[in-house]
Amino acid sequence: MTTQICVAAVIGKDNRILLLQEEKDKIYEKSKGLWTLPVGKVNKNENLVSAVLREVKEETGYNIRVSGIIGIYELFSIDKKKQVFGVAFKGKLTKKQRRGSPESKNLIWINTKKIFRENMKLRRGIKEIIKDYQKNVILPVSHIKVIDF
Repeated sequence: MTTQICVAAVIGKDNRILLLQEEKDKIYEKSKGLWTLPVGKVNKNENLVSAVLREVKEETGYNIRVSGIIGIYELFSIDKKKQVFGVAFKGKLTKKQRRGSPESKNLIWINTKKIFRENMKLRRGIKEIIKDYQKNVILPVSHIKVIDF
């Protein structure tokens, strides 16, 4: 089994959050057309906060400030060959305009209640993160301790 670490960001603005639509299937999941948060892998020698800032910028063109930790999640691929540990962060925009060209072309700002009312097709694990975000139980980022060994 391979193990991977990923990060996700729930970016809130005016009682709405940012979602993007997957443009292609992932190796471990048929995800084309599904809605998701900005999410991606943590690179070698990259800390969690740097990874989420990079992924948000790459996928949306936005710069954010991380304001807390929503939760830590463990996912398994359907075939049980891949295990993913994910950390979801709460983020706020630092600039109103997008910069650069985002990887994802289909971005929407949507009220979280509308996501569930309209039963939007979400990528695996995203519904749980959004529900935890709605609870507004956010841990400070200072709970992450970077320790060299």
